[in-house]
Amino acid sequence: MPHRSCQHVMVEVVRSFPCLIQIGGPNTSAHYPEFVEETSNALRRIKANEYMIALGDFNANVGSDASVWKDAIGQHGDASLHGNGRLLL
Repeated sequence: MPHRSCQHVMVEVVRSFPCLIQIGGPNTSAHYPEFVEETSNALRRIKANEYMIALGDFNANVGSDASVWKDAIGQHGDASLHGNGRLLL
């Protein structure tokens, strides 16, 4: 069942194996902090022993500095990192 706090945030947790989290991030930076909070709330609902797959459009550029964001991003993406990407990481 979708969990929605405003018209710009959509996070849905599907109880299955593995647990799926469908994410639709906002297109504007003004709504991004709320999106990050809603995504964090959804992730907290996943038990530690459950497998989880998060998919969707995060609308963020996270850069490619894998040495700084170890185990979070790879090194082959676009080098740009912007504010939404920093919040997401």
